[in-house]
Amino acid sequence: MTRSERLAEVHRRAMERFDAIWANAQQERQRCLSDRRFATIPGAMWEGQYAYGDPDAQDAGIPRMEIPKVHKSLIRIFSEYRNNRVTVDFRPRGNASDTGSADNLDGLYRADENDTRGGGQAAYDNAFDEGIGGGFGAWRLRAEYESEEDEENEKQRIRIEPIYDADQSVFFDLDAKHQDKSDAGHAFLLSTISRAAFEARYPDRAASTFAAKLTWDYDWVTADNVTLAEYYDVDEGRVLRRTFRNIVTGDEQTEDDARLTNDPEDDGRTLEAELLATGWEEVRRRWIKRPKVRKYLLSGAECLSDEGVIAGPNIPIVPFYGKRWYIDGVERCMGHTRLSIDSSRVYNMVISSMVEAAAASPIARPVFDPEQVQGLETSWARANIDRAPYSLARVLYDGEGKPIQVGPTTIITPPQLAPNVAALIQVAGQDIAELSGEAEQQDDVPANTSAQAIELVQTRSDMRTFIYQDNLRKAMQRSGEIWLGMARELYVEEGREMVAIDAEGQQSVIKLAEPATDPEAGNYLKNDLTRGKYEVIVDVGPASRTRKDATVKAMVGIAQTAAAIGMNDTAAAALSVAIVNMDGEGIDGLRAMERKKGVAGGWIEPNEQERAELEAEAQNRQPDPQTQLVLAAAQQAQAEAAKAQAQTVESQAKAEKARADAVATLAEVDREDRQQVLDAVRDATEAQGGDTA
Repeated sequence: MTRSERLAEVHRRAMERFDAIWANAQQERQRCLSDRRFATIPGAMWEGQYAYGDPDAQDAGIPRMEIPKVHKSLIRIFSEYRNNRVTVDFRPRGNASDTGSADNLDGLYRADENDTRGGGQAAYDNAFDEGIGGGFGAWRLRAEYESEEDEENEKQRIRIEPIYDADQSVFFDLDAKHQDKSDAGHAFLLSTISRAAFEARYPDRAASTFAAKLTWDYDWVTADNVTLAEYYDVDEGRVLRRTFRNIVTGDEQTEDDARLTNDPEDDGRTLEAELLATGWEEVRRRWIKRPKVRKYLLSGAECLSDEGVIAGPNIPIVPFYGKRWYIDGVERCMGHTRLSIDSSRVYNMVISSMVEAAAASPIARPVFDPEQVQGLETSWARANIDRAPYSLARVLYDGEGKPIQVGPTTIITPPQLAPNVAALIQVAGQDIAELSGEAEQQDDVPANTSAQAIELVQTRSDMRTFIYQDNLRKAMQRSGEIWLGMARELYVEEGREMVAIDAEGQQSVIKLAEPATDPEAGNYLKNDLTRGKYEVIVDVGPASRTRKDATVKAMVGIAQTAAAIGMNDTAAAALSVAIVNMDGEGIDGLRAMERKKGVAGGWIEPNEQERAELEAEAQNRQPDPQTQLVLAAAQQAQAEAAKAQAQTVESQAKAEKARADAVATLAEVDREDRQQVLDAVRDATEAQGGDTA
């Protein structure tokens, strides 16, 4: 099969897969889009069957008021999320991993999510906003060169980027049932560009390609725009993993036999011959999964390019759901807006009708016969403008000259608010408050309310929206897993220096695969991300303040208690930790000083750079005079002990020599004289402190 034939087959299979996904998800995703429009775009509340209608129609001038009752609850959820941001935490798992490398992974991840463009935080914020508003959001991870201008720099870093309008652009395999889509076999990321931009980007692809009606259900091309798709296809390849053991040392080494994979670009070279020739033997073998993800760029008509195998074994797209279910075989989701839509429309319809009535009849209007105001029309027209104290009207007479009408024939009064309308406003308002979670919210805290009571009420409020925070935790955990899979393949250059950010926001430099020596492990590579297993943890819980604020509060309490009972060292350490976790204007210098003190004292965990500084300082530190005196005394005592041991050894040697001489003498004396000689030898050795045994 030629390359063009293979790409044509890839395109056909991808289009069939997408049509199946689109038919299943189209209606649900349209609801997500409608919910987001309802919550954010003016006028979207009256779209669809509630639209304004034709501008020339009878109802064209009817007011459509929009009081955003749901917006307040959305802002509260957004603010709570941004006040309690979470990130991933890598934990070592197994003997081949260690806490230091896990901490360095944390620092590298923070550096990647806080790059110069702020991609990570922007990606999380956008996904959370779209998920809360409509039900579905997403972000992506992508490998990019550190410097696009430097052709010789092949080093890459991982970027975390937003995906906008995710409910209309991200689609996963229908067989993927996990919420994080870790079980997806394929995925699509759509983007739309103008027809002119497409022709400029792909000049060799004729615009006539889109002239004919495509056979796919999804509308890939319009008169002005072209939709492109990044298509990710997971190859669940298997590889034979072989384990070799060193005959002399007993060390084991595993190797994946690449010749037995189904990757067409794998060259098939292994280390088998080298291992067997240098004292290793094969002890076991096992088939394992080694998935690879291949990326293609598609239009509705053809496969534009094969991007090859990407870094990592995972599809680099992270989904976030507000709330999620599977019903009738369809994945369904919604955000915080949907349940309040009908109540909001009812409320605003009633308000709109009241506004219309008030605008149409602002005051009571008298009705006269034309003869009654004849010649007085201007006076009546300007009565409200000139604030006239009275108005004039002519009397109507009958044929006999008798008056038949003195005042107005009738009065048109403004419409009164019906009792059922007032009740409807109240009911709709209560429904909105209950469904949006604002029923128990209080902006003003009553006086003399205890801090414990306020925190209890806030915690109860947090529990109503905790599902969103927990679903974000799952998405963040998946983001960490995807990042780790990519980092194992991208961050491998020996001696490469990379910027990392610790939990306090301080930057440090980490050197990858740095040769190091350990007294127990011997020589090894420090910060080798290819070794060891790590699990991703994301902790999140309902809270009324940030974790730093809670830490500061707890540490201040500990400091006060410790000082009261005389534990001054503990009080000082707790107060130091509180200062390190404080935020505020002009506190940076004090915080840095307390952190340095805490690292030196051992109650604050040092980062990689601080640990290296401590080691260098310990090596170069000169002992104080008192320490030198103690060391000199210890050395003198050690010398005296060595001298005493030498004298003991000398005595033992003399005893052994006397014993040997006695044995030689015994061989020369007669049998009857041996006992006498033995007695003499025993007396001599005892006199010298030896052992005759």
